[in-house]
Amino acid sequence: MDLETIKKFLRSPRPGDDYLAGVNGFLDFAYTGKSADAKIHCPCVKCVNRFLLKRNTVYEHLVCDGMLHRYTVWGCHGETAAYISAKKRKRSQHVGINSNMRQLVHDVFRNADGVPPMTDHDDPNPPETGPDPETKAFFDLLRDVDEPLWKGLRRLLESLGSVM
Repeated sequence: MDLETIKKFLRSPRPGDDYLAGVNGFLDFAYTGKSADAKIHCPCVKCVNRFLLKRNTVYEHLVCDGMLHRYTVWGCHGETAAYISAKKRKRSQHVGINSNMRQLVHDVFRNADGVPPMTDHDDPNPPETGPDPETKAFFDLLRDVDEPLWKGLRRLLESLGSVM
């Protein structure tokens, strides 16, 4: 099942058959390349991608609470910029050079900031907090974007721009 179909099914009324098929499709996508006992960020409306949980717990949350409504680019679950770019390239050979990665990340994570953490006292395996190593490395790369590679680079580019 392709991602567009999975996302369409997740917008179906729950707990209907289409919605459940969407949940299973989402989990299959999120677990691509991961071990069966790996923990992923839970995208339910209560966890908002803040907690790392096992597959069966994420399934229960999505069935009982529902999928986060505006979580349409699954950045925490493998739908990375490279994945999206590859999909766009297949549709069109022209990929814009001015894609805004910072805006994409903001759109994906905007609901996570400023929301008090939720706790589940009934969970015998409390969720881990904080990003997994892959997500942490991604955020480190985003932070490094703001660091200049060379202090004179801006002046050089400005002078080249005035020549062109």
